[in-house]
Amino acid sequence: MLTLKEFLRNFATLEDFVQIKEYYFVLTKKQKELLPKKPLFIGNCLGKKKGNLFCPSVSLLDQIAARYQKAVFVDAKTEWLFICGRDIFSVQETKGNPQENDLVLVLNRFKECIGVAQYTANPNKNNPIKHIYDIGDYLRRERKRKL
Repeated sequence: MLTLKEFLRNFATLEDFVQIKEYYFVLTKKQKELLPKKPLFIGNCLGKKKGNLFCPSVSLLDQIAARYQKAVFVDAKTEWLFICGRDIFSVQETKGNPQENDLVLVLNRFKECIGVAQYTANPNKNNPIKHIYDIGDYLRRERKRKL
């Protein structure tokens, strides 16, 4: 996992954002005027800070997917395994000519962004594309909190 600035730098989406507790938000001008009132949540949530690391929101992944060029497409079985937190051992297609260790978006067969991974050329059992974050993270965190 990366810090917020490191994560956003990879995807060329550095925008004005504000941190409220452990969450990061992108704000409109009007919303910025409300900041002296110390809201708990405001604007579009970019993600959450976990220690020194940044965990992107599903909303941020959707925004990035529309603009980012480097991606891998996976089949239905690989999609499910990735959402469960597993690495990727095979891809259907790549987009944007990713290089070794690049951050790539992981897209399903419907071109929906399901997460972020660290690219490996010719993935296989000994050299998988490394899982970094997936949309299932939110559900796993909620389940842990209720236990």
